[in-house]
Amino acid sequence: MGLHSKTRYVIHLQGKDRTEQMRDLILRAVDLFDRVQPVFCPEEPCITRKFARHVSLTVTFAGFSDDEVFKIVAREAVRQRRILR
Repeated sequence: MGLHSKTRYVIHLQGKDRTEQMRDLILRAVDLFDRVQPVFCPEEPCITRKFARHVSLTVTFAGFSDDEVFKIVAREAVRQRRILR
């Protein structure tokens, strides 16, 4: 129920196999969070599940569905929170 597929940003991931593409997806999501974090959520030190949902609904990563993108980025959010503890 995100943006219509014609109005989304489309990102073609680098990598020969799915694992490399997932790694590139995570790097791009973290980079996007680092860019918007000072404006939208300065109190959050790392990616949140809410941000993961926004990314999955507004950006199309070629070869990945919305649910896959959310699960990958949300898993990275959990991993980053665990590291900060």
